[in-house]
Amino acid sequence: MQHFKHILFMLFCVLLTQCFESSFQQTDNKIKVLRALSSEIIMARYESFTGKSEDLSQAIGSLCNEPSESSLLRAQEAWWSAREDWKRAEIIKFGPIKEYPLRLGPKLDTWPVNGSAIEELIEEEKITSFDQFSSLGGATRGLPVVEYLLWHDSPSDSVLNQLTTSSRRCDVLIWAGQDVLANGQALVNAWQEEGWLEFTEDSDLYRAPFKDSSEVINELVNRMAFTVENVRVEKFEKPLGDFSPDGAKPDIVESGYSHRSITDAQDALRGVADVWYGTGDDETRNGLQHVVNSVQTIEIVSQALEDARQDLSVLEGELILLTVDQKEELETALESLKSLQRAIQTDLSQATRVEIRFNDTEGD
Repeated sequence: MQHFKHILFMLFCVLLTQCFESSFQQTDNKIKVLRALSSEIIMARYESFTGKSEDLSQAIGSLCNEPSESSLLRAQEAWWSAREDWKRAEIIKFGPIKEYPLRLGPKLDTWPVNGSAIEELIEEEKITSFDQFSSLGGATRGLPVVEYLLWHDSPSDSVLNQLTTSSRRCDVLIWAGQDVLANGQALVNAWQEEGWLEFTEDSDLYRAPFKDSSEVINELVNRMAFTVENVRVEKFEKPLGDFSPDGAKPDIVESGYSHRSITDAQDALRGVADVWYGTGDDETRNGLQHVVNSVQTIEIVSQALEDARQDLSVLEGELILLTVDQKEELETALESLKSLQRAIQTDLSQATRVEIRFNDTEGD
């Protein structure tokens, strides 16, 4: 009997040790994944965005110094390229993007753009320097303002004619481009210097509002769901109204002047895929899927994500015309986005023990 108790005690110790080892391994894996997401996804995306913002600022300077169809096209292409990185980073709605005192998100991308406020800024000439411009509110700053000035035709003049005949218009455009670059650099600096997601030592490096790796996983899973929901609701359903031409709301279409709305949505979903899969090849990837122990859950979320990406990829052209030109394809894509959101909020949240919150990012 004593011998039997001894065996049971040893078995208990072995099982307990294995449980502790499993727990430690899981924690180590979480930190490994989060380090990779911080450096290879978030930081890399912000650095790329800042580099492209510098290209944009330079292209705007060239356009205003020597206005031509080709210089205008180069500036538009530079904006389009910077927009790709910005939209792929849309899932990261925490840290200096959202938190005060920086709160850089609204300074870089407040939409729908307020054309009247921009025209008033140009006409009144109260702002006479970049320093003054950089203290303005989000309505007259950021990527949407640059888009408006690079694509918006007046009733009587083309964009190029407006820029050629109004040095003041070019001043505002140059300041807006410089401001995007400055805020992009501020974002990179804040991420580096304030350690928002730098998991290299122990828990002392976790910054508010996160206490440990589990809270960051919680945030990322919720942000996956929020981003998918925002793509469906904010980028498609709301501007398209009741899916009839009469119900459309072109004034709230994101990137409407450049007709990049559908690409914006596709890029935002690519950002979800970036966080889920990680970067690199299959052997070196460290995405959020690598903290999930359930193979079935990984397959469910991955399949739903690929379905949504595929269905979204076939949409093209001007968003406001989708209900006329591609209504069936649009409805299929929206259903796929619903399925993906459901997979994240049910299967993935249960597998990662994440508490799903209410979406707090609509319209940001």
